[in-house]
Amino acid sequence: MEELNDAQKGRLSNEAYEGGQVRDMCKHPGWNVIKKKIDEKITMAKNEWLNAKTSLEAEEIRIKTKHYSDIYDVIKSTIMKGDNATLILHQILQSNTPAQADKEN
Repeated sequence: MEELNDAQKGRLSNEAYEGGQVRDMCKHPGWNVIKKKIDEKITMAKNEWLNAKTSLEAEEIRIKTKHYSDIYDVIKSTIMKGDNATLILHQILQSNTPAQADKEN
């Protein structure tokens, strides 16, 4: 693995931290309340979309409500970035340990 500079390590640390924070938020009981409300909005939007009178009206509803699904995409990507950053940081730490250096010699 190539050597990372301090700025790159800092970015990875930040991504790992943010991913962990978002993961913890999703485990919080309050998240279930928020998730339920978002899911209700998505369901209502789907019903409005299905009952739209015109294709233009349906498209306007789809665009307006797409943002609710985007919330889940942001959450998932933040957690995944955090998991990947954590894995990379662990690999860096393992490659810099004396036991690893002894194995290479």
